[in-house]
Amino acid sequence: MTVVTHLRIKYNCSTNEDAAEVERRFANFEAELGPKTELGRALALRAAMLKVRLERCYRYEAASLGLAVDSALKAYDDARMTEVEQLLDGIEKDPITNARRLQATPEGVEHTIRGWQALADDLARTDVRLWGAGHRERAEALMGRGPLDFPRSRIYALSQALWSDFSLLDPGEAEALDDLGKYEYARQRMAALVAERIEALTGYLGRMDHAAAERARAGAADRALFDTSPGAILARKYEAATERGLFRTLREFREVEAEAAEAAAPAEVAEATASEGEVCGDLASSLPEAVAVASEGPPSAPPTGGEAVPGRSEGSGRRARGVREGRSGPC
Repeated sequence: MTVVTHLRIKYNCSTNEDAAEVERRFANFEAELGPKTELGRALALRAAMLKVRLERCYRYEAASLGLAVDSALKAYDDARMTEVEQLLDGIEKDPITNARRLQATPEGVEHTIRGWQALADDLARTDVRLWGAGHRERAEALMGRGPLDFPRSRIYALSQALWSDFSLLDPGEAEALDDLGKYEYARQRMAALVAERIEALTGYLGRMDHAAAERARAGAADRALFDTSPGAILARKYEAATERGLFRTLREFREVEAEAAEAAAPAEVAEATASEGEVCGDLASSLPEAVAVASEGPPSAPPTGGEAVPGRSEGSGRRARGVREGRSGPC
């Protein structure tokens, strides 16, 4: 087992680089904070681990945002096309809503035109009769109608005529034609109806605000700077929790170290006082005059009339009184 792998186990890190970084940060925190207790060292280690974890969150966010911004335009175009394709695929299930939403964007209108064009291509075939129930349902759905909506539409009536049921045609319409002529009549009328829809949608597409669509596309990179996906939300919560944990650990470290300092303060004060008393006692014993005066006993009353006592100065008398009163020299 290598030393670095041992560090990974020791600091509960997922990579060798993180383990080495925790080791380095812990050494720096010990030097800067100067923990005096075992608990303080443990909190300093915890702070180092949280700091490395927080920086990992920063790197993850930067990498994720960089990738999102770089692929923003491609992702935007793909999302728009996917939405249009899903609307077109499900248009028979919800024709009113899907047809309306398809006409809300240039991409949707273009796909709707392609849908009509596919119907027109099948109608153009004269060698085989391709128009079936699926064609009718798709044409009705592109118009925003369901297959059973009432009253019956022109598409429904012409589709029935294409299947040799001419009962839904308008009175007097194609009465002089035989069955084959009525079929061809219905085919041409349906082709004309489809061509009208293509022409109308093409004109509508030209009148749409393409500049607004381009502005929305150009802003895709800016919108990608804030990721609202569930994974990104969880990552931001993890980052915030790690940051709170780091500052809480530093606060606990200061509290622990302050309590340890307060507990050690009375002992240090008592030791300093005892040491000061010993020093003052030594200084007092080194004053011979004060010791000599103290050993003579109580002094006699001073002479009246302001006479000075022979052999004693006023200063020595004050020193002797200081010794008797418990004051030991200049200390």
